[in-house]
This record gives sequence, structure tokens and C-alpha cells, in this order.
Amino acid sequence: MLRYLIGHLLLITLTAPWIFLAVGQETMVAGLPLWVIYSVAASVVYAIFVAISYGRLWNRAGGQEGVE
Repeated sequence: MLRYLIGHLLLITLTAPWIFLAVGQETMVAGLPLWVIYSVAASVVYAIFVAISYGRLWNRAGGQEGVE
């Protein structure tokens, strides 16, 4: 359970485009700044992580056995 909490905190921190604060020139991809692409991709990764972790913990909280 602790590893899921740490995973959530780490991924939600990485979702914010911190690395683009130091960049002087904005790179454009498909007409959008690169930080937008990064932020959307990180949000998708975080949503997948939330779905998987909740799916695994849901059965455990419900009292079902045989689940990791």
C-alpha cells in the first residue's frame, strides 16, 4: 500500500512540467509548445497508474482473497 502512495506522489509531481522552466526557447510540436505535449502524456500515464493501482487495491479492500 505504501508503494502505491509513493507512486502516486512521484507521478503527480512529474505531471507538472517542471523541467521546462529553465528552457529559454519554446520548442513547438504540432503547433503546441513541448510542455503541453509532456503534460498531456504525463497525465495519461498517471491515469493508467491510478486505474491499475485502484483495480488491485479494490479487491483487497473488499475482502476478496487471492489477489496480490
